[in-house]
Order: sequence, then structure tokens, then C-alpha cells
Amino acid sequence: VRTEVASGLGRIGGRAAIQPLVAILKKEESEAVREAIIVSLGRIANTTAVDPLISSLKKDKSPVVRKSAAWALRRIRDGRITAALMSQLDKETFEAVKQEIISSLGKHRERKAVNAIIDTLKNSKDEQVRRSAAIALGDINDKKAVEPLLHQLEVDKNLEVRKYAAWSLSKLKSVNSKDLLEALKKKEKDPQVKDMIQTAISAINEAIHQAENEAKKAEERSKREEYYYF
Repeated sequence: VRTEVASGLGRIGGRAAIQPLVAILKKEESEAVREAIIVSLGRIANTTAVDPLISSLKKDKSPVVRKSAAWALRRIRDGRITAALMSQLDKETFEAVKQEIISSLGKHRERKAVNAIIDTLKNSKDEQVRRSAAIALGDINDKKAVEPLLHQLEVDKNLEVRKYAAWSLSKLKSVNSKDLLEALKKKEKDPQVKDMIQTAISAINEAIHQAENEAKKAEERSKREEYYYF
């Protein structure tokens, strides 16, 4: 019953429901109820809930609750969240929670998290965590991630990780990565990964084409201005 009440408050309570939900959260012994409260706070998505959500992320003994807290923090924009997520990423021992933290860092598009996510992409033994890291780097869209993504595309044994490394490279559109992508496409055996590599190559070609068009337009404007000046 308490679980249903907590869920209901999240659906209809709005900001006014935050204080009573947090009060219950602090004392609640049931993992299922704590998770329901966290999900409700995430649905309400108000900055008033940030501190209790961070506390649950860092201190709750249940990985299920910590994972839900990472998800809820993804839905709120607040300056305190990135530091809390990065801090917990270093300490977290459950891979499913790490995966959710990385996904949340990606959705926040926080460049401060890039190095930590790259390190996770390189070193995590969990395929789903590496997959989430590859996606997050594409979401953040920092050029620093190009070389690590290319490396993972080349060496990772998991096709989902390789596919999403290529997906992120299609977002980054680094001209310098085109030659290696062409070479990796020839070596790749999985058709899904091969298609995603082609998507990345096509995105780079489009970026090159747009840059050339912009350069031509700029040159034409310069010539017109020079003509009118003289």
C-alpha cells in the first residue's frame, strides 16, 4: 500500500508532494517503498529533491534504490548533480548502478565527466557499462572522446559496444577519424556495426560538404565587400 501511495504522489502530487515523500524516505525500511519514492521524485523533477536524491545515491544500501536515484537525478538540471554522480561512479561496486550513473552523466552533457567516462569505457569488464559509456560520450559530444571511441571500435569484442562507439563517432563528426573508420569498416564482420560505421562516415562527409559550402559563401561575401569598397 505504501508503495502505491508513493507512486501516486509522484503522478499527481507535483512539487507539494516532495516534502512528505522525503520525510517518508528518511525513515522507510522497505526497499520497494524507497524505490517508489525515488521514482516519484524523479517524475516530479524539481530541484528541491536534489539533496535527498544525492543522499540516496551515496548512502542507500540497496543498489536498486541507488540505481533509481541516478535515474531520477538525470531528469533534473542542477549544478550539484554532476559532482555527485562522478563521485559515486568512482565508489560504486554494482555494475547496473554504474551503468545508470554513466547514462545520467551523458544526458547532462557534462564535459567535466568525459575523462571519467573514457576511463570506464577502456577499463570496465562489464559490456553493458562499456556500452553506456560509449553512448554517453556521443551525448556529451566532446572531441576528446574521438580517439578512445575509435580504439574501442577497433578492439572491443562486444558488437553492441562497437556499434555504439560508431554511433557516437557519427555525432562527433571528426574529419581526422574518417580514414581509420574506412579501414575499420573493411575489417568489421558484423553487418550492424558495419552499417553504423558507414553512418559515421556519411556524417563526416556531410560535415565536410557543409564546411566547404560555408567557406565558399564566406569567400563570395568577402569578394563582394572588396568590390563595393573599391
